[in-house]
Amino acid sequence: MPELHRIKGELLVLEAGASHGGASAEQCFLEAMQISEAQAALFWELRAALSLARLKANRGDPSCARTILEPIYVRFSKQAETSDLRAAASILKAVGSTLVLGGTRSAGFPIGRQTPLSRPIHP
Repeated sequence: MPELHRIKGELLVLEAGASHGGASAEQCFLEAMQISEAQAALFWELRAALSLARLKANRGDPSCARTILEPIYVRFSKQAETSDLRAAASILKAVGSTLVLGGTRSAGFPIGRQTPLSRPIHP
């Protein structure tokens, strides 16, 4: 269920753009995060947070993107490595997070090759 809300938000962003469809998309992403948290579905919460952080960063609010993504990112074990975690690391690095330094988590875990974002981070 959370993924359906996240995808709806992504479609709203694609249809109307980050500035015009942002409020509706943001609501979809927040709802997806809330449902994921209630279900203790960390993977789905990360995906929704990625979408919301990307939207915030694209709208010129990197500190908000960082605030959304960091607490979820750190809840994953150091051994976990998925494309979503690599995307989160890429966004966090782009918005100036100290959790990701030189392609590693601050604890020293290499995150592998960086994956390009599906959309640019700059507005």
